[in-house]
Amino acid sequence: MVTANTAGSFAPPMIVFSYERVPSYVSASVPSNWGIGRSDTGWMCGATFFEYITNIFLPWLQENNTY
Repeated sequence: MVTANTAGSFAPPMIVFSYERVPSYVSASVPSNWGIGRSDTGWMCGATFFEYITNIFLPWLQENNTY
């Protein structure tokens, strides 16, 4: 999931995998401020969307004083 605003700022994205457990080599290759989620299908679902909003997007809003 990628989120941007009209000023051209991009919030850190979230990558969703269909792994039961995301392998360590995959998580090590993702930048530290990006989100890593998982679902049975590898698609965004309610649980991964909530995880993105609470763990990635809200902290980004707070850090950038955009709330």
